[in-house]
Amino acid sequence: MLDVDEGKEKVQRRHQRRFTGRYKAHTVKPLLSGRKTAGQVARDLDLTETSVRHLVKQATVASLTFVVVWSPHGAQSSHARAWR
Repeated sequence: MLDVDEGKEKVQRRHQRRFTGRYKAHTVKPLLSGRKTAGQVARDLDLTETSVRHLVKQATVASLTFVVVWSPHGAQSSHARAWR
């Protein structure tokens, strides 16, 4: 989009999206396992590379919480809870 008054190109921002814990875990898993780079995941999921890197940072913090709340009977739901 071109701003006529200033003659500079304006960058249109995306609406802020909210992701579930399960989606975040799905996004970060290929990165943490070393199968894909942040750029590859970002392109695959139509995200910015910065947002993917932010999710990785959150996953590091959440993994500490995950260890505390993990139980053999509800590991998956506990993991999703750790992302909130």
